[in-house]
Amino acid sequence: MTNLAYTNARLTPVDLSDYNLRLEIATARRRETNGAFQIPSHKERMNLQVGNAAQIILTGPPVDGMYAGERVWVRVKEIYATGCYIGELGNRMCIYPELAYKSLIGFYAENVIDRDWFTHERKYMLDLNMRVNVLVSPCDRHPCP
Repeated sequence: MTNLAYTNARLTPVDLSDYNLRLEIATARRRETNGAFQIPSHKERMNLQVGNAAQIILTGPPVDGMYAGERVWVRVKEIYATGCYIGELGNRMCIYPELAYKSLIGFYAENVIDRDWFTHERKYMLDLNMRVNVLVSPCDRHPCP
């Protein structure tokens, strides 16, 4: 049983292909990194609510031949019966600055690598106003402003 609050509004997310970006699939990325990070259970990823924060990974073409991706936080704004979440980008991008802060991004449970845990000691990190980026790859040639 799910308690998702579906919305009738229609926010239009950006087309990530316009930025040459794509969403990583959480379980596949975790396997590729030999379990280097934990992800929430399938049930937890399927039951995000409007207002929850979710972390996803956006990747683009390699930078200097290296994997280039950023872990970013999005705040869930809408949920559709299809399972699609629409989230507002809560980070200023470092590697991909052309994707604006507060851009709307469509994603699914399969893309979620973390979610907000308000009882967890990391709560302070989830304040999207901090605009903190956690980078997947080194960013010394692409410093954040």
